[in-house]
Amino acid sequence: MMDRYTKPFHFNFLDKNGKENPVLMGCYGLGPSRLMGTIVELFNDKNGIIWPKSVAPYQSSSDRIGGDEKRQNRSRRNIQCFTKEKIEVLYDGPPTNREE
Repeated sequence: MMDRYTKPFHFNFLDKNGKENPVLMGCYGLGPSRLMGTIVELFNDKNGIIWPKSVAPYQSSSDRIGGDEKRQNRSRRNIQCFTKEKIEVLYDGPPTNREE
């Protein structure tokens, strides 16, 4: 029913014959998936999504997928520094020894 939201409020218009009719409209809920889609559309660059801090799922992310040992060690050090400073990190890669 396209007048479900307009009829109770008597949100009407006059047609070309002067007859009053309810405005017809659709209603699309503002759910999490729509909000995320909007955020991704507005906050991105050529490298991907730039989550605003207020809605970011994590404060930081790190990966060790591929790359040489130097890159892997740098990623490990970053994770350790962030963790020490109580900064939440999303880690995407092989298991790491947090005791190092």
